[in-house]
Amino acid sequence: MLSFYKVIQNALDMLAMRDQIAYLYGGDGRICTEAYWRRWLEKYPNRIPEAEQEKIHDFTIGKKVYDCSQLVITCCGAPDMTSKRIIDMCNPVTEDLAAGVEGSILWKPGHVGIDIGYGFAIDIPCEGQTVRLRPIAAGGWKKSGQLWTYVNYLNARAMDPNRGG
Repeated sequence: MLSFYKVIQNALDMLAMRDQIAYLYGGDGRICTEAYWRRWLEKYPNRIPEAEQEKIHDFTIGKKVYDCSQLVITCCGAPDMTSKRIIDMCNPVTEDLAAGVEGSILWKPGHVGIDIGYGFAIDIPCEGQTVRLRPIAAGGWKKSGQLWTYVNYLNARAMDPNRGG
């Protein structure tokens, strides 16, 4: 079990390596090679419009690829699961984002991120983008939850009472 602090540190490490990371739906943390890209296009043929494929390809090749769920579970030391499964495993879960604590999982339909404290989150949004840091209030998040099965939140605290979404 990781401490909430280690989860935040892992997320900050991902942010620091953002030049080496690209979002790819279903990405699993491996480096995207030409073969990986071709297999991915075969598996998800309609995910990226054909007109954007070359641009996304050029951005992605040679980088470690993650989707939002994979980024979160990698930071939390959890097994592979979807964004919905991640928030379903959290306890407690609240819609009051100001009540969330450091290292909490942030969720909205189809997307997850990590609350790193002080009103900020780290996530990875969509193809052609990388890991980003942004205010929680700007993320459209709907829920915050603690993934106690994999993360120890003892001594974690809400860092900013005005950060809600």
